[in-house]
Formats: sequence, structure tokens, C-alpha cells
Amino acid sequence: MQEVLLKAVANTETPNRFMVGDVKQSIYRFRQAKPELFLQKYNNYNDKKGSSHRKIMLYKNFRSREEVVDAVNYIFENIMNENIGEIEYTEKERLNLGANFNVDTDEKSIIGGATEIHLIQKDNKLDDDIINDKDDRINNKENEIEEEEKLDNIQLEARMVGNIIKDLMKVNEDGKIQKVYDKGIDGYRPVEFRDIVILLRATSAWAPVFADELMNMDIPTYADVGVGYFDTIEIKTILSLLQIIDNPMQDIPLISVLKSPIFGFTPEDLIDIRVQSKDKIFYEVLKSTAEYDGFTDSQNENESEFIPSEECINKSKDFLIKLKEFKEKSMYMSTDEFIWYLYTRTGYYAYVGALPGGSQRQANLKVLFERAKQFEETSLKGIFNFVNFIEKLKKSSSDMGSAKTLGENANVVRIMSIHKSKGLEFPVVICSAMGKNFNTQDFKKSILYHHNLGYGPQFVDYERRISFPSIAKEALKSKINIENLSEEMRVLYVAFTRAKEKLIITGSTRNIQDSIKRWSNGIESLDTISQYEILKGKNFLDWIMPCVLRHRDLSNLLEEVGLDAVFNVEHNSKWYGKLWNKNDILVEKKSDEEKESIEEILEKIDVNNPDSDYYGEIEEKLNYIYPYEFSTRKPATISVTEIKKIQNNYEEELINTIFEQKVILKKPLFIQNEEEREKISGTERGTIVHLVMEVLDLKNVSSVNDIKSQIRGFVSKGIITEKQASIVNPYKIYKFFASNIGKRMLNAEIINREKSIYAQVNMKDIYIYEKLINNDDKKLYDNESVMLRGYS
Repeated sequence: MQEVLLKAVANTETPNRFMVGDVKQSIYRFRQAKPELFLQKYNNYNDKKGSSHRKIMLYKNFRSREEVVDAVNYIFENIMNENIGEIEYTEKERLNLGANFNVDTDEKSIIGGATEIHLIQKDNKLDDDIINDKDDRINNKENEIEEEEKLDNIQLEARMVGNIIKDLMKVNEDGKIQKVYDKGIDGYRPVEFRDIVILLRATSAWAPVFADELMNMDIPTYADVGVGYFDTIEIKTILSLLQIIDNPMQDIPLISVLKSPIFGFTPEDLIDIRVQSKDKIFYEVLKSTAEYDGFTDSQNENESEFIPSEECINKSKDFLIKLKEFKEKSMYMSTDEFIWYLYTRTGYYAYVGALPGGSQRQANLKVLFERAKQFEETSLKGIFNFVNFIEKLKKSSSDMGSAKTLGENANVVRIMSIHKSKGLEFPVVICSAMGKNFNTQDFKKSILYHHNLGYGPQFVDYERRISFPSIAKEALKSKINIENLSEEMRVLYVAFTRAKEKLIITGSTRNIQDSIKRWSNGIESLDTISQYEILKGKNFLDWIMPCVLRHRDLSNLLEEVGLDAVFNVEHNSKWYGKLWNKNDILVEKKSDEEKESIEEILEKIDVNNPDSDYYGEIEEKLNYIYPYEFSTRKPATISVTEIKKIQNNYEEELINTIFEQKVILKKPLFIQNEEEREKISGTERGTIVHLVMEVLDLKNVSSVNDIKSQIRGFVSKGIITEKQASIVNPYKIYKFFASNIGKRMLNAEIINREKSIYAQVNMKDIYIYEKLINNDDKKLYDNESVMLRGYS
């Protein structure tokens, strides 16, 4: 469509189109992008000057360090060709070093370094590649298909990546540390979390697990997944709380809330409640537990005689009291006000802020509050309708990503998809999940379609009651497979070329020893990887590993699995490889039972023998008194009228006016008597005079009669009423304009009316009249100022 539109508006006789692109980075076939359109021009245009269809090759890469450029070239020289990749990776297409990095003279610095490959063996008991084909064909949506991955296998790789990041950021055995170039300081500094990005082919299943595991390892992380908002624990908890406030007869939301930090019921407490009666709904049993004072003879025979603990009874009572309070509040508060009330009343907003990723969790809660605000603007009201509204959002797949809380320089490790990383660059790039199989769901449809070759149906033999792929379908399958693999190859190219200074590749495989033997099979006799091996590849590792295992730097990987490295390739690229196992990553992972709670730590503290090194410092900070505390009770801005009140010893009246902000409600007209209706207050008098002065035509104020005439005109135009006009004194207005300042005003070229003005005044000049201030406070005022406001 874009090509058709551009052809329609561009010249044909004298071409005037200027196109810039790199077909190796065309990764949007799922959006109907056609690399062949670009390739057609690439092959037909020439590099001769003066040509009407000229091709200019931009050879140099100004982003990446030499180690990254060499590694990318080495991989794609071996795997990318015109058949798979749709372009030959020749001297014209390879990356050429153009970046110029400063030299670091510090001997303790590690700059750039070899491209790294880290592999970990999956748990053999967990087969994460078995997919139920029939269910996938029925249930999964096109372009949203994810291979089913067992959580433990994703966790293994995530923890391996966490260890890699920690190793990268700490001083090594030689006393050296990884550094990156920082333009801001025009020099090198130690690598930080914000310098690192983890790129994944697909994020929906992997990114949340990676983020959780890294945060559990004390690595601040942000995963840009675009979905999963309603699956976050904080949103689930608040929505469950809203559900039971509306209707507590729902067991699952009720138990979720009880077990949450808001009420703190333990599994043992929930068991104590449930065993009271197995027939009743949980809420009814909970009420019975709260009212428990020993079972009677009239008790139902199905009810247990198990006695709940006193703590469980007290928790149940507390829950019911709060639930009643919440129900009452929800009756007269708007939905958004009520949700914010829940955040503060339960302390849950502050609680999630103290968890790993606290700012992100709080931002998610704020988004729910904003959603409630938007909901209040509709005709629907109340908790019931709001909960239904959210449920409809979930069912319609209108889930949204977590709230965006990151600034450009937030010091966190970012996790994003390769597609979202396109056009970006990062000092350290970790390409993970390289062992995840390619998506082959396109081949499982009953009818295949290709935009050039047409349709390929499934053949159905009704007599024998069987079906099998037709020849046309097999032909389309082969064509689509090559196009998909070419797309995956370009995706890999985009991922690798995001790195500025260091590239790290990670992946998991079912059996490392067997996999390395398979990857190294036959590669000693070939200059490049065979096209058959590329077509047979099921994941990125099947392309990467046969290349790098031929390199002399990774001979250690072959030796670890008992193979001889007799076919080493000489190449400028530098590589480092490591094989991990579960024990390498589980040693530092503490179980929940080993983690001490804050309460347990506090119980161990001996308050009678405080730590002398810190006790004095802590006590000093806790007992600190702010020296300017008195000044904080004064307003930052003050009007001339308020200053006059202060100087007339009206301090108490002023404080009430400024700080208490009493609201005086005007009586409705229908209950005012005639005298009240006729009466005009002092404030209203001032407002009327200001209004008249604002709209007065200054070219016609040379006499009292002129001013009277204008005021009558204001009445006729409805600007003021007859009664309001009667309180305006035209003689005083005329007298003002006859004064020196009035004449200056009339002669001015530019006149601003009702414009706020501010002046900075020393605070001691205003509050020196206060009798409550001691001499020390007066000294503090010497350097304090207040803003004087007024209107002209």
C-alpha cells in the first residue's frame, strides 16, 4: 500500500524519491512488510554518479566497538545468504568499523572485551517444547502464539543472566572492572544497571519471569511487556478487595484479601476457619469464627468441633469491622475517592512501595485510581459497576502494560523485545532465550496462504475419512518456512547490532553435551555452515553455535564435552564461552524459609546494649529539630490586606483565614428573605468596583458624566445589575483619573488590568510585630523572605 501511494505522488520521468534503508533490518513481515520491494530497487539501481536511479552504499557502522562488529560479521558471513536471509552477506553488506572510542589508560579497566556465549542445561524432567497441536490450532491467536514454557526452565536462564550481570559489575580476581564510555563525562566509568538491556524474541511469557528473578537477586529491573497489568499482584489484591466490599459471598476474592498483607491471615488461620464448617460459604464461616464463644449442643452435626485460635478469632473480628467501615464509606464516596481511601486506610499503597520494584507497583495503583476517575465521568456509578467494567476489560483482552515510571537515566536493567529495541542502542546487550524454538504456528492451519502463490488447502478423502496436506500446501509450507527463517535471521541481526560496547548471548538447551556434539557435527569440512543445517535450525542457537564452535577461542566448550578441537577457524572476532549447570545458579538463592522476617530480626536486637558505632548518630538524627521550623508555619505568599491585619494584632484571625481555609456557603436564593437578597457584602462591593475598572473605556473618562454614562451602558449590556451599579461611585473614579498616577495610566502605551503582581519582602519586616517571637526567631527572619502578592 505504501509503495502504491509513493508511486502515485512521485515523478516517473525524473525520479525524485530518496530512500534510506537496510534490508537486513526488515523485521515486520507480520505487518505485511515486503523486503522484496526494497531488494528489487537495490538490485536494479547502480552506483554511477549522475544516474537517475543511483545506489549509495553506507558502509560504516558508527555505533559499535570493534569486538561487536567483528562478532556480528563472523556469524552472518556464515549463515546469511540470498536464499535464507534474502541478501548475500558480502563485503558490501558486512559492518565496517566507523566508531571512534577514546582510549582508557587505566590498567584496572576492562573495555569492551570478547563476545560471550553462556549456555545452561534445561531440567530434563521439564519438557518445555511439547505443544498440543490441536489445542493450539483452536485456542491460540495468530501472531500471538507463544511456545509453552515450563516456569522452572525460564527461571534457570533468568538466574544465569542475573549471575552474569553481577559478575559484569563487580571487580574480578585480577582487580579489574568492566567500564563503558560515557559521553556526559567524556570518559569511562564502571558499568551500571542502566547500561544493560536484555533482549528477548517474545516477552509475554519470559519477561515477567526474568524481571521477578532479577529483582529477587537485588538487580533493579524494568520489563516493557505491554500487557500484564491486571495480573500484577497489587492490582489483583485491590480488585479482590473491591469485589468483596461489593459482595463478600465470593470465596476466591475473599481468601485472596484475607491472605494479603492488608489482613495478614496465615494458611493455618484459613484452615482454622474452614474446618468450622465445610458446607457453608467461607464468609459465613468467618462470621461464625468472629462470634465464636464455644460450640453449643444445637450445633449442626456436619460442623467440626475444632477450636479456632484466639489470634484467628481476633483477626476475623478486625476484618468484619473494617469490611463494615469500607461498605459504609463506599456508599457516599466516589469510586476514585474510595479507592484512594482504601490505599491509605489499609496502608497497602505504602506497603507495596517498600517491596522490590516499589515505585513501579505504586505507579500501577495510581493507574487504577486514574481509571476510576475516568469511570466516574460516565453515567455508571458505584463499586459494582466499576468491578464489572474492569472484568469486561479483561475478557475483551483490553489488558494494558504496567505504568511507565522510568526516566531516561533510571538505573535499572531493561527487558524488552527485539522489535521494540529497533533503532535503539545500549552499551551492554544481553540476547537471551536464544534456545527458544521458532514459532511454527503458520504451518498448522488447515489452509495456507501466500501473497504470490495463492492458497494451499488440506486434502480431505471422504471415503477413507482421512486428510493430508496437498502438494500445493506442501509447496507453500516450504516457501513460507524459508521466508519465516529469513525474517528470524534479520531479527537476530537487529538484536546483535543494538550493542555498542559488549554483546552477550545466552540460551538453554535440553542436553548440553548432545547439543554441542550435534552442532559440531561435520563443520570441520566446510568453510561456512551448510544451507541444509540453516534450514533445519529450530532456534537461534542452531545457527549461532555451529559458527562459533569452529572458532579457536571456544575450543574449551568442545573439550568440556570430550571432543577434539581440530578444526579451529582463524578470525579477528573474539569469543568467550561458559557452560552452566543448576548448581552454579542455585547456591546463592535462599529459600523462603531461610529468609528472616523484619519481626524476627527485631526480636534478636538487644535494646539494652545498642551498637555504640551507630547509636549516637541515629539518636542525633531522630532528635533533630529543624532550626527554621517556625518559618514553616508562615505562608509563602501574603496579600497587602493580610499584612495590615498582622500589624493590627489580628494574628489569630489571620491564621484562621490563611490556614484553616473555612468555606462559607452562600444561602440558596429560595431560602433567603428579601433583606438578605438585597444585601451586598463588602467582598461583593470590591468585586464590582474591580469589574467596572476592568471594563471601563479609558478614552472616555474626562468627566463624571462620561463615567456615569459608561456605567449605565454596563447595566444595559448585562455586565452589572442596576443594584450593583448603585454602589459604584463615579466621582471617586473620576478623581482617581484626575490624579498624577491616573494621568500616567491614561498616557501609558500598554495597560494591563487585573494583573497579579508579586514583590519579595523580608519576613522580619512583616512579622516583627508578633509578640510570640523570641529573639532567636527574629534572627532567623534576617535571611527569610515572603512573597507579597496583589493585583493592579
